[in-house]
Amino acid sequence: MLEFLFLERKWEDDRLAIAKHLEGFSDRRSPIWLCMFPEGTDFSEAKKIKCNEYAKEHGLPGSHHVLLPRTKGFVACLKALRNSIDAVYDLTIAYRNSDPTLLEILFGRNPSEVHIHVKRVELRSIPADEDEASAWLYKVYQEKDHLLKDFYANGRFPRGSQGSGNTFKDDGEHRQSFLRCRVAWTLFPFLCCLGIWLFFLYTFVKLWFVFVFVVLWTMAVCKCFPPAILN
Repeated sequence: MLEFLFLERKWEDDRLAIAKHLEGFSDRRSPIWLCMFPEGTDFSEAKKIKCNEYAKEHGLPGSHHVLLPRTKGFVACLKALRNSIDAVYDLTIAYRNSDPTLLEILFGRNPSEVHIHVKRVELRSIPADEDEASAWLYKVYQEKDHLLKDFYANGRFPRGSQGSGNTFKDDGEHRQSFLRCRVAWTLFPFLCCLGIWLFFLYTFVKLWFVFVFVVLWTMAVCKCFPPAILN
C-alpha cells in the first residue's frame, strides 16, 4: 500500500501527526519502506542562500549543492520506527546535463542520464539521542555535498567513496514515456467528463460512488484512529 504523510509545517502539529501515522508500523510484522526528503523542499539558489545564512547563524557548515536538512522530522521518524526497521538507505542523485523540471516530468521528458549513489547505514550506528542524531544527519549532508562536488567536476561519483553508484542512461525509452503521458493526459479529462455524465444519468452509478466513498472513509478512519476502533 502506498501512503503519503501530509504535514502542516508546524512542529507541534506535525510531531503528533508523524507519531500517529507511524505507530501502525511499529511492529516488525508490518514491513515498511519510508521515503524521506529531509530538506523539505526542492533545491534553488535562493533557498541555498537562505539555508547558508541559517547555518552561519547557528554555527553549522554551509553547502554548495544541497540544502540544510530539517532534522526534527527525521529524528521523529527514527524514534517511531526503531523497532521495525534495521537500516537507513542514503541516496544521492545527480543528473548529467540538467535537473528535470516538474513540467518535463509531467510530460514524460526523462533526463538523459541519472547517477544514484546508494549507501546502507545500519540503524544501530545512528545515535538515539535527538541532538546526536541531528548532528549525524548534518554530517551526512556534508558528505552529500562533497559527493556532488566531485560528480560535477568529474562526471561521476568518486570510486573510493563508501556506498555504490549506479548510472541510468537514456536508451530511447523517454519517447515511449512521452507518448504514454500524452495518452494519459488525453484520456483523463475524457474519463472524468464521462464519469460525471454517467453519475447524473444512472442511479446505479450514484450507488457505486457512494459505496466507494464509504469504503475509503472507513479505511481512513481505521487507519487514523486505531485505538478508538479497537476499544
